[in-house]
Amino acid sequence: MAQRTKSWESRADDLLTLVRDGAKQSPDAVIYRELLTGADDAADSLEDAAFLLSLLPEAGEGVPVPEPLLRLADLLVSDSQEWIKCLANTATLYHGRNREDIQDFLQAVDQSVTIEHLTDEAEREVTSLLVRSDANMRQFHL
Repeated sequence: MAQRTKSWESRADDLLTLVRDGAKQSPDAVIYRELLTGADDAADSLEDAAFLLSLLPEAGEGVPVPEPLLRLADLLVSDSQEWIKCLANTATLYHGRNREDIQDFLQAVDQSVTIEHLTDEAEREVTSLLVRSDANMRQFHL
C-alpha cells in the first residue's frame, strides 16, 4: 500500500507540473492548477498516512480502533468521493455544459465544505481522546 501511494503521489506531482506549465500559457487553466494543487496535497497526505499505517502492528496484535477515529476515516472517504465529483465535473464546466452539470459541481463543492467542517470536529475529538488516553508516544504519533 505504501508503495502504491508513493506511485500515486509521484503521478500527482507530474500532473501538477504539466498543468502549471499549461496555466502559464492559458489563463483558463488556472482553475485546473488550483484543483490539482489540492489533489497533489491530498496525495502527499495519503502517502504519509500509508507510510504510518505500514508501521502499525499486524491485525489482531493491537487494540481496537476507537469510534472517533472510525468516524474521522468515514468522513475522509466521503470527502474524497466529493472531491472526485468536483474533479470530474470541472472537465465539462468550461465547455458550455448545462445547468445540471454546474449544479452537480456546486453541490459537490458545498458537500465537501460541509464535510471539511465535520472533519475538523472529528479530528479534535480524536486528538482529545488520544491526549486523555494512556497511549505511549509511539502509539500517539501513529
